[in-house]
Amino acid sequence: MQLQTELVQEFAAYSTRPPIGAERRTAPRFASLAVADLYQIEGGAVQPPVKAAVRDVSANGIGIYQTECMSEGQQFIISLPRQGAKPLQILCVVVRTYPIAEKLFVTGASFMALAEARTAS
Repeated sequence: MQLQTELVQEFAAYSTRPPIGAERRTAPRFASLAVADLYQIEGGAVQPPVKAAVRDVSANGIGIYQTECMSEGQQFIISLPRQGAKPLQILCVVVRTYPIAEKLFVTGASFMALAEARTAS
């Protein structure tokens, strides 16, 4: 799934820097200072939210900082804050996770689908 350009630009408004280098990516990433609710999905059930700091976002996926190590292939819903609108809820799948400090991980995930009705807010 790819987010519409307008949604990426809206979320990029939280960014404090220009897009991050291209690397092997198919869409530019925008650094972020946002905090989002993350709903892990375990056994098909949506779990209560935990806070995650958004590292960066692109049309194809998201990078987050969190205190739990998630497995490759694990699904979760991220609830991205929006100015003057309801949060944007997106179903994601983990593509990589690595530690950067004790009990602090970077998780990279791809967007799968909009998930507005999936969380029990």
